[in-house]
Amino acid sequence: WVLETSRWSTQLHHLEVIPPARVRQLLAGGVDVHASDGSGEGAPMPLGLARALLARDSAHEGASLVVAAAAPWSRENHAFFPAHARARAAELLRLGQLLVREPHFAGYEVALFDVWPLVMAHALSRNMPPS
Repeated sequence: WVLETSRWSTQLHHLEVIPPARVRQLLAGGVDVHASDGSGEGAPMPLGLARALLARDSAHEGASLVVAAAAPWSRENHAFFPAHARARAAELLRLGQLLVREPHFAGYEVALFDVWPLVMAHALSRNMPPS
């Protein structure tokens, strides 16, 4: 175990033994799901550990949270993004609401509202720098 974990560089690497509430805190705090020790190819990352854990135990809540957090932004995984990304999501949502009111989009309000979460998913990232 000591040799296996010696290359783990974040608390999130230990997701097999930390409670789901702590996993949520770490994700919302901005811990990188792709963090590694920098040793190159094959370095363990929390996301890879989570996927391997889910292959053994599909009901592991902490591993499921890490995999969900690694996905592109959505309403469902919004809470797992760092605070600055969540704030940017709120700004983009307000922007979408303003655009829907523009005369240029008259008659397309529902379509724009439906597609806006996809736009947001492309505009947001867990690793985006704070503004």
